[in-house]
Amino acid sequence: MLRPTLVGTQTLIFFLLNLVLPIGILPVLSYPTTVKPIPQDWSASELVEQGREFYTKGQFNQAATTWKQAAQAYESQGDILHQAMALSYLSLAYQKLQQWFDAEDAIAFSLNLLETGSDLRDTPDYQQIHAQALNTLGSLELALGQPDTALEAWQLATEIYQQLKDDIGITGTLINQAQAMEALGLYRRTCKTLLQALKLDNNCDLSNQERFEKVLQTFQQTPDPQIKILGLRSLGNSLRLLGDLKHSQQVLKASLKVAQPPLEKRETLLSLGDTERSWYNHYKQLYTRNNLIKQQEKVQKKVNDQFDYAINYYQESLQESSKLSASTSLDIEPKLQQLSLLIDFHNWLESLTAQDKDQDKDQNKATRLQELKSQINDQVKELLNSEITKLPASRTAIYAQINFVESLITYDLKSNKHQDNLQRSSFILQPYEIAHTLVKALQEAQVLDDKRAESYALGTLGKLYEETQQWYQAQEFTEKALTLAQGIQGDDIAYQWQWQLGRIYQALG
Repeated sequence: MLRPTLVGTQTLIFFLLNLVLPIGILPVLSYPTTVKPIPQDWSASELVEQGREFYTKGQFNQAATTWKQAAQAYESQGDILHQAMALSYLSLAYQKLQQWFDAEDAIAFSLNLLETGSDLRDTPDYQQIHAQALNTLGSLELALGQPDTALEAWQLATEIYQQLKDDIGITGTLINQAQAMEALGLYRRTCKTLLQALKLDNNCDLSNQERFEKVLQTFQQTPDPQIKILGLRSLGNSLRLLGDLKHSQQVLKASLKVAQPPLEKRETLLSLGDTERSWYNHYKQLYTRNNLIKQQEKVQKKVNDQFDYAINYYQESLQESSKLSASTSLDIEPKLQQLSLLIDFHNWLESLTAQDKDQDKDQNKATRLQELKSQINDQVKELLNSEITKLPASRTAIYAQINFVESLITYDLKSNKHQDNLQRSSFILQPYEIAHTLVKALQEAQVLDDKRAESYALGTLGKLYEETQQWYQAQEFTEKALTLAQGIQGDDIAYQWQWQLGRIYQALG
């Protein structure tokens, strides 16, 4: 299941707000749904601070309104520098609301103002605000499927913080760089950059327990809570992608122990769910390789347990999403993760039932299968009601659409090959509807010039045609997906299309 960096992995933006405004991190308290009206006589700096408070509580509409007022107040004072700062913050709020055009306008205006105020270029205030604007730009570029451009923006921000000898800024922007590297599929480089951020030896082999504990302790002792939370989560994700599931699990659980607002806790729980799911896949593979019945029973229990752990973490992530004002769009990701896991477990259990000759066990599995089918249907209905295909164009929206239809391909088509796939009336979505959704995702990826997402959309179209046995179309789309993946050195996705092409060529003879 694809899970890109956007809402799924938060960049280190909020802690940088504190570098410009010399006040401490706001404590994690309650998250009210009602907001007190803002006094009209508040100063611009008070408005900025209030916007920060709204932002940390997930009240992004209120944050946007307040920061817009702050930008207008600074403009009326002729304070170009701090107007640029407020506009940079405003772009962040718009990003969380997925109002991409407004987010682009706000950060473009901010950077233009900074260019206008270039006579202040050598002052520390200018450099701090410029670095913050670059951080915001990087966040937006990553959201819109341009991780290479995001990486460039964050590298420039790092250089500014190095000139200022600002250790917190350097650490934060290096962690942001790691998010872009992860999105580019550069997993080992991601890990090395995270270790570099904490001034550690960048050897990512943490098999030595003593070395692992030293790395973990260094992250845990980081004084800034935002760096601690996001650094630990990023390291946990990186270790999972490198196959170190044991340490990924330990790091993410350590991150969860740090007090954090719902938006951050949601992400940590989602990452933990992904790691537990990787364990689930590990034990499934182990089951296939083990021929001893007693050993298989033990491994099957492990598969069941890991399924439950992952589902529960995704559910907890969903509960945290519900505490945020932008919960509708944030709900989709954990629901998609749950859906794909439910379908995978359903199909795996179904294959075991077909092999099992023990009638009692067979009956238990049949009951569980019915429960899973009911859960899957409920989840699909919820996602369809959330209008998943009508999300504003972004990297997250593209992957959400691809993941959703990929789950439906697996559930509706792959598990029902014995029926007429093109005419079966009980499909949740008909194959032509799935194709339409994938074409829409493909077009959005092309507009955003996101080659990885474009490759995924093409490859999934190839998978759809493979499952409906339209072999020449399957070959055409899969070959295009592979060419794109190889063009961006996306080895982590190219291998999927190579395997898919192998199956298609075999079918074509």
